[in-house]
Amino acid sequence: MEPPMTPETLSSLISLLITSLAFAVVGGFIARDKGRHVTVWTIVCVIPLVNFFCILYLVAASNLRLEQKLDALLAQAGRIDERVGTAGSLGAGLRAETVL
Repeated sequence: MEPPMTPETLSSLISLLITSLAFAVVGGFIARDKGRHVTVWTIVCVIPLVNFFCILYLVAASNLRLEQKLDALLAQAGRIDERVGTAGSLGAGLRAETVL
């Protein structure tokens, strides 16, 4: 027979559930902001102990939305450079800035 649930056990369980749900909500918002799969990251962030590391990963991860916008802008600028005849002028400027 199982021992009855004590008030201490119940309060520990409730605090763990509330904390896990808070991590899930925060992880979902960060994932949406970074352009990641919201459903997957929300579910993973519910798992206790794993959720802390998932939040750290999401905060440190690159923003996929911004990367896609930058790729589109660079591709568009590359097409404009090719039409004008100054191919690579934008890319050369970017490389020079990164070296400095």
